[in-house]
Amino acid sequence: MAYRGYSVYLNGTRVVQAENASLKWMSNSESVITDEGYQGETEAHQTCEITLDKAVPAEGDQAHIMLLDMLANKQDQNISIGILGGEILQSKFKVVDSTFTSDMAKQLTKGSITLRGKIPKRISL
Repeated sequence: MAYRGYSVYLNGTRVVQAENASLKWMSNSESVITDEGYQGETEAHQTCEITLDKAVPAEGDQAHIMLLDMLANKQDQNISIGILGGEILQSKFKVVDSTFTSDMAKQLTKGSITLRGKIPKRISL
């Protein structure tokens, strides 16, 4: 199987391709401990955090504008990502952290993006 990076889509347009990605599912439950000891976990809303490393902006002026808008927007955004076995996951995410570095000698920009949001759904393209 040929290697390919993880593509990130904002409203259906690819804005980033990342060489490395991590997906963290969080239950957000808390342990219930009483005088009798551990009783279980509370029920809470699950969330998801995705971290993209070595993220390269997609080519094209429109993709660059959309990427900048995605990074600056503090609202939930409709983001899709191919991260698990080529499956596309989609949810409402917020960008909670991003850093990009440009290397003019190599004419390359790479960075990292952390997204946080609801548990994503698997979709078909």
